[in-house]
Amino acid sequence: MKWITIIFLLCSSIVQAQDHGVAHFSVWNPKPGQAASFEGGYKHHLLWHKANKDTWNWYGWYIISGWRTGQFIDITVGHLWADFDNEVNPAGDEADNQLHTEPFADYLRAYKGSLMPFSDTDYKQSLTAKMVRMLTVDVSDIIQGAKIIEKVIADYKLKNEPGKFVVFNVIDGGDVKQYIILIPLNNMAEMGKTMNINTQLTNSNNVITGITSETLLFQPEMSINIK
Repeated sequence: MKWITIIFLLCSSIVQAQDHGVAHFSVWNPKPGQAASFEGGYKHHLLWHKANKDTWNWYGWYIISGWRTGQFIDITVGHLWADFDNEVNPAGDEADNQLHTEPFADYLRAYKGSLMPFSDTDYKQSLTAKMVRMLTVDVSDIIQGAKIIEKVIADYKLKNEPGKFVVFNVIDGGDVKQYIILIPLNNMAEMGKTMNINTQLTNSNNVITGITSETLLFQPEMSINIK
């Protein structure tokens, strides 16, 4: 009975994470020689959102390490699933994208994730840090994977400051046995304090099957409605 209760609670936490705190991720790859034009066009597109009274937040980063260096990723967070049935003027949004962003960059991918309940409670503010270390963690078992990640984060927070973590489980548009851990950082010295997380996640009895680490540089001028 004890183990049934534990499994039920874990499943309930994951279901709750799926229903609340939904995030939408988009990935762009500026075309050769078009990075500046893409940046200008993207900023113009954010003005379209403001003009259309869009209340969603948009966080933007350039990836500055790893094989995806140079690509741009944006996230809108804190949504219910129903929010995506009520986006602001979808036809106008697409038309403006076609004019100001798509000529200068390839739109590579869109996917959604659900915020895990052990994430930083002030996660929106955390995502405005100068940098974010992004760990993409592949697991063989989604429930055990969440359990391991939660424990590793708890152990880290006991020994280190800062201890901010924002964790999503991929729900749509990618491998659903995958977690995305975002670690907000103010400088590279703080980055160094997170190195042991790799080892702790790896020592997981084969539940963790792969880890990819990338660094994201926050772009405040390519972000809006940050609260």
